[in-house]
Amino acid sequence: MPCSACKDISGPAGDTLVALGTGAAMVTEYYNTCFVLRGRDGSLFLTDGGGGGGIMAQFRRAGLDWRDLKGMFVTHCHCDHLLGAVWAVRKLASMLLRKEREDGMSIYALPEVAENLRTICSLTLGPKENSVIGGPLCIEAVRDGEAHTVAGREITFFDIHSLKAPQFGFSARLEAGKRFVCLGDEPFDKRCAPYAQGADWLAGEAYCLDSMRGIFQPEKIRHSTVKETAENAERLGAKNLILWHTEDRATFGRRKELFTREARQYYSGNVVVPDDLESIAL
Repeated sequence: MPCSACKDISGPAGDTLVALGTGAAMVTEYYNTCFVLRGRDGSLFLTDGGGGGGIMAQFRRAGLDWRDLKGMFVTHCHCDHLLGAVWAVRKLASMLLRKEREDGMSIYALPEVAENLRTICSLTLGPKENSVIGGPLCIEAVRDGEAHTVAGREITFFDIHSLKAPQFGFSARLEAGKRFVCLGDEPFDKRCAPYAQGADWLAGEAYCLDSMRGIFQPEKIRHSTVKETAENAERLGAKNLILWHTEDRATFGRRKELFTREARQYYSGNVVVPDDLESIAL
């Protein structure tokens, strides 16, 4: 069961999203953006690992069990997304070696990221942990438009057409036919519209308020304001919008209120601005 720190902020039981972290790369008040999709049966699908060993604490604080993890996806190679995946590999490999879990699983990533993850693991983990990689613990490269079934969910990975490091998002088919779409952490590219159009849940980055554009200059670091992400969600006809991957300098303590207020000026659906360790019933 989730611990008291992990609060349910929407709807009845079913597929649930647990926001392990909601911050951008250089935050100190939040953990870096990463999350799990948790099925009704308790199975977990983890997206990104944040910037390091903090993923272990976030799993514990959220009341999650690594034995329930059935798959993982790493969106891109930036340190605030990739390095926590190394700790996930270490944890899972150790559990397999100690017979604390019997089933293996796959970690999905685009080819460059998969190779980077293998390389970092080879340099930083011990021979025993590395011996599991490629066996029961598979780091699997995926291509644009490729689909896999993980813990009963059909997940389609797609290129978000990043202008920085190559990056993929994904679309997941949930219970009752609902669709969850993760757009990654860069401005929306219209070539992703076929995957995102009409999503029941759309998760997008919103680095700062549009009124603070002059302070943060998000366009220089390929990020979006709340207004821009909300306008895209409206054009796409998304039913629910999740905003994260944010700054923590100017709005910490009031982010939920301020981001929600600005998003509602440009988007007519339901707005969710989660804090770290909050869960959302999808």
